[in-house]
Amino acid sequence: MSFLNTQDRAELLAFIDSIVDYLPPEEQERAFTLLQEKQGGEPLSQAELAGQVLQHAVFTWPARRAVQRYVEAEGAEAEWTKLLETVRPTTAFLLKRLRERTGARSLGQVLGLPEIATAIQGEERTELELVRPEIWIELWQTQPEALTAHTQEATKELQAMQQRLQKLEQFSAQSEKRAEVGEKIRDFQDRIYFKGESISLEKLNEELQLTIGDVLMPRGE
Repeated sequence: MSFLNTQDRAELLAFIDSIVDYLPPEEQERAFTLLQEKQGGEPLSQAELAGQVLQHAVFTWPARRAVQRYVEAEGAEAEWTKLLETVRPTTAFLLKRLRERTGARSLGQVLGLPEIATAIQGEERTELELVRPEIWIELWQTQPEALTAHTQEATKELQAMQQRLQKLEQFSAQSEKRAEVGEKIRDFQDRIYFKGESISLEKLNEELQLTIGDVLMPRGE
């Protein structure tokens, strides 16, 4: 199942709204135009909307990835503190108790615990799902120096993945397995650009080998 259904206008608009704060001011204006579903006074077609949302997803990927790396490392305590200040006391209590019992070092580790599904439910889980993305945006906006190195590294990651996907697209154009390769490319794009995953070149190759066999370029390319 795809992370983002590009055939659903509501999902596309909700996604662009969720990433707009990672954009510089001039790009934010373009994104706000998308949210109005018009460009040059004319309604956008589904394909046009999906294409422009994809462009913004690619543009913001390094920023979103940088914040993710930051909260997994030196920014873990900053995220934890801000979250406890933001959520309701009951949610904060449950999180603190889980962290104390398990020795988890970050919010990410707490949320990855097997017992999280039973410990945090209903309104508390919904609250976390709403609040955490807002905290990440705040960290992006208020910690530019701390995020610089992570952003640079994420940009390199993105470029490497894009180069591999471009090679796959070139291969697809002349392959008998055009449909299978095209479907896998769309899956990678969804996971990387929309969901925000970082997939190593080794993992990309491994998944492609499993999906469509040894018809691709050698692993060393």
